[in-house]
Amino acid sequence: MKTRNMITVSFAVAVLFLFSCTPQEKQNDNSAMIEKNKMAAQKIFDTFSTGNSDSLGIYMKDNYVEHQGVPEIKTTGIQGFKDITTYYRTAFPDFKVTTMSMVAEGDLVAVMYNTKATNSGPIGAMPATNKPVDFSGVDIFKFADGKVVEHWGYFEELKMMSQLGLMPEMNPAENANPAKK
Repeated sequence: MKTRNMITVSFAVAVLFLFSCTPQEKQNDNSAMIEKNKMAAQKIFDTFSTGNSDSLGIYMKDNYVEHQGVPEIKTTGIQGFKDITTYYRTAFPDFKVTTMSMVAEGDLVAVMYNTKATNSGPIGAMPATNKPVDFSGVDIFKFADGKVVEHWGYFEELKMMSQLGLMPEMNPAENANPAKK
């Protein structure tokens, strides 16, 4: 009976040991993938600050899909992303993006960022205003096989347009209580 209990306990310990090792290995693989995806997302953001888009093929799939398009630009594929980068860097040659926070889970990376720039070039049909902008936004990148395949995002476009003098400024205090109007 003692031998049988000893075998049962030994078997149980071996099974527990095997099960405890497997998730850790998967977790390590997943953590490495997540860190690689976060690094790729940062490299893509660096493209806006540097204007250098030569290495985008390392971080993006050829069939990349942009869900936050620019009306004048075809926004699919790596070339579409390069065209968007050129569009913004033409309007804001000193475009500087700072990553404020980055989180990742599974195949998604979310980035909260801030942009500072001066509008010294045209924005589509709108002439340069030579005014500075300071706005924030959030981007979400979806990865497959270590490369970005899709992007969604938003930025404070109304705030940016107000700073450029292209829209009336909003006074948060006036808009906070519509009953006073």
